[in-house]
Formats: sequence, structure tokens, C-alpha cells
Amino acid sequence: LAASAAVPKDLLDRRSITITHDETIYLGNKESELEHVKPLVKKQREQGQDLKIYLRADKRVKHRRVREVMKACADGGASEIIFATYEAP
Repeated sequence: LAASAAVPKDLLDRRSITITHDETIYLGNKESELEHVKPLVKKQREQGQDLKIYLRADKRVKHRRVREVMKACADGGASEIIFATYEAP
């Protein structure tokens, strides 16, 4: 049951990025823009963090948008990206 689901421990050290059904991007729980993803990842990499990304996207989001966010993460130097689907409450 989703009500009793727990976040796996290996996700707790990841930066969360969410793409909602209307393609709005959230970095953590803060609404953001695509052009802010790369600089954020790059800044954290420059601070010596081995940045790992947990990318969640609503099932209605076009793959093009997911690829854009993935590319921004990779261009910023993210070491790893894992995926999940996101369903609004």
C-alpha cells in the first residue's frame, strides 16, 4: 500500500527533482526553471559533493522534457540519476 510505503535509505542522500504533469520543475520542494538545474548541480559538484539525482516525473510528462532535465543534470556533472514516476496527491 502506498500509505505504508517508505523511501529506500539509498534515496536519502540524493537531490530530488520532480517534473509535474504540466512540466513544472521542482528542485527539492522549490519550483524552478530548467536553466537553473545545470548551475545548481555544477555548484554542488564544485563543492566536492558526489551529486546523485532522484528524478521523478508524472506519467503525462513528455519524454522530451525528461531528457532535457537529464541533460542539464549530466552537463552539471551529476554522477548518477535514478528514476521514478510521480503521481500528484
